Amino acid sequence: MTPKNRPPTPPGEVLLETLKSKGITQVKLAELMGVPIQLVNTIIAGKRSVTAKTALLLAKVFGTTPGFWMSLQTAVDIFKARKSLTAKEKSPKWDKAMTMEERNALIWQDVVRLCEEADSSISETCWQIYGDEYRVTFERIRNEGEE
Repeated sequence: MTPKNRPPTPPGEVLLETLKSKGITQVKLAELMGVPIQLVNTIIAGKRSVTAKTALLLAKVFGTTPGFWMSLQTAVDIFKARKSLTAKEKSPKWDKAMTMEERNALIWQDVVRLCEEADSSISETCWQIYGDEYRVTFERIRNEGEE
């Protein structure tokens, strides 16, 4: 179960404790995994997420399952998302009296802004995935900016 009030233990902390208990250095783990030391170090520091590939490598080295490492990361991701949504609900533009249509419009605006702030390949992918709804929202935002 994902804790709601306290942050879940990040995979980097579990990884660090596992290394200590087994007497393995970060450098040695990186060698065993066949990855740069920076990857191991940034996961431990909490600056990088555990990916599926990394979970497979960690599982192989420690005799665990990839799901173990992914579930630790997922718990952290869900906690951050929940915190972000809670903050959004408290923001002045996110009013509890809003209709679902109004909320959806705000969400689309955020999607468009995030895609457009990203590099061109991500922006193009957003256009392909979201189609007409994305185009309509994009044009509305652009027109609002010109006024």
